[in-house]
Amino acid sequence: MIRVGDQGDPSIVIEATFCNPALYGGKNVCEIVVGNHNATTDINMIASADAQLCYNAPSLEEYSSYVFVGDAVGEYWTIFKGRYLKNPPYSY
Repeated sequence: MIRVGDQGDPSIVIEATFCNPALYGGKNVCEIVVGNHNATTDINMIASADAQLCYNAPSLEEYSSYVFVGDAVGEYWTIFKGRYLKNPPYSY
């Protein structure tokens, strides 16, 4: 879990689960669950130091869930809003 902000009063609380690509046909998959959230701008994409990796990404909303699915090398990502990872067969 990642908390950003002051102790006891975080600006945003995020829980991230990173999955083994072997379970998803070689694709990179992670689940992001957003809790308390006071940061309302500039947190709506996935990027590397060199490039934006997901276009038309949804804004991260308070108390929401997202599944990020990337290609095998992590160069392009799709974000599914309102989705959770499920137990075997590891669907989303």
